This record gives sequence, structure tokens and C-alpha cells, in this order.
Amino acid sequence: MVPKTADAVIIGAGVIGASIAYHLTRHGIRSLVLEKSDPAAGSSGACDGLVFMQSKKPGLHLKLALESRRRFEGLVATLGKSIEFKNPGGMCLIESEAELAAMRLFVAEQRTSGLDVDLIDGDEARRREPCLSEKVIAATYSALDSQVNPYALTFAFLRAAKSAGARMLIGEKVRGFEVIGGRIRAVITDNRKIGTPLVINAAGALAAEVGRLAGLAIPIKPRRGQIVVTASIAP
Repeated sequence: MVPKTADAVIIGAGVIGASIAYHLTRHGIRSLVLEKSDPAAGSSGACDGLVFMQSKKPGLHLKLALESRRRFEGLVATLGKSIEFKNPGGMCLIESEAELAAMRLFVAEQRTSGLDVDLIDGDEARRREPCLSEKVIAATYSALDSQVNPYALTFAFLRAAKSAGARMLIGEKVRGFEVIGGRIRAVITDNRKIGTPLVINAAGALAAEVGRLAGLAIPIKPRRGQIVVTASIAP
């Protein structure tokens, strides 16, 4: 039976929307997830799955990343090993003296912010990763850098949320909102109107587009990343 109301409506079934649905159920809030396409069909299904600390700027950005990294140990316990969380550590490669000087300063700032990260020389980097070029003169290394299967994590969140009472509608594109007295009263899709006092915008790169439907200007601009997919090789 298609629900006509929900405690909360989450727009987007990527890893963020799925996580929100899961965590709301742990507080007794049964949400409804609306997805215009398929779960993990956007950025969550087109990323490298890195839980990478070293790319985060010292300050709030890095603090949030470290908190996220700490939570993965608990997620493996509650969601299971199917999320394919791995902790091999990670490196940022350095190919010039100018890069090395800049990274010395960056590493010092990150260590002050609480990140376990070190500078290693080129030989040590090649010992850890034999395929590296001789042009690599040094690298940063953090044992906290990890990886997770983004598809597996998204679907694990959704399964756990649904088993606790959350619901999901696939192929349900949001067209607008009913707003009365400055507050959301309903979400309007291509197929129905769903009454709710709370909407959570988890539309990722399309979050600004969803915001405009509610008269909000959200300063999010999509940025295309670059990723290379190879045949499977040994670690």
C-alpha cells in the first residue's frame, strides 16, 4: 500500500539519504524515501568509495571526516561485513621539491587537527606500493585511510531502514511542495501528494534544484570528478 503520509520524507536514495533513513529509524522516526531513478544511481554509484582523510582541509572538514571514519567500525558491527569496509591505509604521492615543501606544512596542520599522518621517502612509498614510478620522491601516509563499497553501503543502510519500518518509492520524482504558513505540509510528486511536516533534501548534485521547488537558493554547484576504471588486478 502506497503511504499518504510520513513522519519525514527523504528526497534521494543515495548513500546520504539511505543513511538518514537508517538513523531516523533508530530514533523511532519512520521515514519515506523518494527516489526518481534507482538507489545509488547518482554520485553514490559513480565514486571511488574512498574514506580518505588526507584530502580534507584541517579544521571542520577534517573533524567531520575523522568522525565519519570512527563510525565505520560500528557500521560493520551493525550492518555486517557486506559493506566491504577495508582499512589498507593510503598515500598522497609527491613528485617535486616544491610539492614536498607544501606537503610538509599541510601534514603539520593535519597532525595538529588530530590526523595520524606521516611523510615517508620514495623508497618507503615503493616498498608499500611496488608499482610506483621512480619519479615519486616522497609520499604522505595515513593508516586511517580506508575504502568501502558505496553500492553495498547504500543498500545495507536501506535494508536496515526498511526492516525497521522505513518505506521507499522508486521512480518517484518530486515536482513541488505544499507550503502553508512558511512550513512544509506535503510533497508533490509525479504520481501523488504525501503529507509530511518534515522534508530532508538528500538529492546530492541536484539538491539546489530540489531547493528551488521550495523557493530556496541552496549554494550547491555540481562538479564533475574524474575516475579511471581498470580491469581487476591483485593488490
